[in-house]
Amino acid sequence: MDNEAKISRVKKLFLDFLDKKGYRKTRERLSILEVIYEHKKHFSMDSLYEVMVEKNFRVSRATIYNTIEVLRECGLVRKHQFDNQNQAFYERNYFDKQHDHIICDNGEVIEFCDPRIQPIKDSVEKLFNVEITSHALYFYAKKK
Repeated sequence: MDNEAKISRVKKLFLDFLDKKGYRKTRERLSILEVIYEHKKHFSMDSLYEVMVEKNFRVSRATIYNTIEVLRECGLVRKHQFDNQNQAFYERNYFDKQHDHIICDNGEVIEFCDPRIQPIKDSVEKLFNVEITSHALYFYAKKK
């Protein structure tokens, strides 16, 4: 599936979610969603705002903050708090398989997926009689 088809699909999911919740469907919300799904990297609220300005989208910071929260509620965006930074980072969530992160001392974030984590997840679910709906694993590293 090409990126245009992916964006079209998440737009439909988002619009359906907005309908179901009785939230307003606005051009600004859809523009923010598009920008997020055009890029694969982590972003902060500030960096997303800068991209929106560069693309000549007229949205306020408040609109971005509110839209991100709605996108999180919908499951289309995931939030990360890397290291002891005060700033949160976000990433698209729908087409990306579950992955984990290595946070390097130079600020670089490396994504990885290790299939050995799935059996651990299964074991924890069985042991504690729970259903794990998501997880976050962070390794903190010194770059060599």
